[in-house]
Amino acid sequence: MNRFEPLLSQGDLTSDGLANEVARIVGDRPQFLPDLVEMLAGETRAVRGHAADALEKVARKHPVEVAAWTPRIVEAAQSDDVPMVRWHMAMVLGHLSAVPAAVPTAVRTLCKQLADPSPFVRSWAITSLCRLAREHPDQQGRILPRLVQLTLDPRPSVAKRAQTAVRLLSHPETRLPASWVKTA
Repeated sequence: MNRFEPLLSQGDLTSDGLANEVARIVGDRPQFLPDLVEMLAGETRAVRGHAADALEKVARKHPVEVAAWTPRIVEAAQSDDVPMVRWHMAMVLGHLSAVPAAVPTAVRTLCKQLADPSPFVRSWAITSLCRLAREHPDQQGRILPRLVQLTLDPRPSVAKRAQTAVRLLSHPETRLPASWVKTA
């Protein structure tokens, strides 16, 4: 049994369970990162959701170490049936902006997530793409047209986030909304 499975199985998807505790453990001991990443393939939806939440928090502090797991992150972002997993992977991909080699894969995956059925996933993909484009202006040509399309999303929350992102990319001196910046 994986060392984190008992902790990540606490609670259901309406709670964080013990994701914060797992994130704290892995944040202090990055050598446990493989055990956390393994839980993205956990048998239960709650374990995968809580693992994704914990991984996003670890990525804030250790983006380089997390970037080593980009293929697994991309897989979870594109194929997990739990929206909570997919939106946390969108957030993780945004944190990988600190790792230039991971940026093209992050942008490609996040652009695919813009078509996700979940408005939460689309919203976090927009946020991460906006952050990536601001930190890597060479990616703006790939990102901005996709965000402009989302300004017409049928979900008002997604359309508003896309409008905000487009405005932020047009005015790089403007600060990102505090709710968009999850930091260590």
